[in-house]
Amino acid sequence: SEYRTCLYSCICSSLCLHGKVEMVEIFKFLGVHITNDLLWTKHIEATAKTEHQCLDFLRRLRKFGKSPMTLTNHYRCTIECVLSGCITTWFGNSSVQERKKLQSDAQ
Repeated sequence: SEYRTCLYSCICSSLCLHGKVEMVEIFKFLGVHITNDLLWTKHIEATAKTEHQCLDFLRRLRKFGKSPMTLTNHYRCTIECVLSGCITTWFGNSSVQERKKLQSDAQ
């Protein structure tokens, strides 16, 4: 009971500032960039940037002669993880151009 009261007061104090809600343009929650207009452009840009970094590292591994199994494991553990993070939230609401950008980068 005391724990729940403390948890509730901590959550409320972090959400409200003296009874006012602070308005921000972009907020990152659980790795997802949420904008105040609920467009996913910023999140997709951040995802594409992370994907490019992971692909660059994958290319370096290939250049150093790592085995295909190592390359596959790296792809599945990093790049697929980045692309599939909260995909049910943002992929359906993204534009065709944004989808094509991510899909072409992953291939």
